[in-house]
Amino acid sequence: MKAILRFLDKYIRFEEPETIHTFRKEIDKITGKTNAMDILEEIVAEKRLRVVIRNLLTQTSYSVEQIAKLADVSLDFVKDVKKSIRRKK
Repeated sequence: MKAILRFLDKYIRFEEPETIHTFRKEIDKITGKTNAMDILEEIVAEKRLRVVIRNLLTQTSYSVEQIAKLADVSLDFVKDVKKSIRRKK
């Protein structure tokens, strides 16, 4: 549902500024965000976060738990990045 709304927000152009404002306000209500990023921005943000996590895993001695806490992500997210590092070796 969220992806559809973001798609519409990106590709549908409304004539009236008030309609645009109302539509974006409804998207924010449904997605639970304010000034919601479009899907492309979210993908880029996740890729950057994965790079940071990968660097923390490979260049520090922090534990998976410490990295999750430092990066404010779930433990499963850090474990997933760690698995992807192993697959590339």
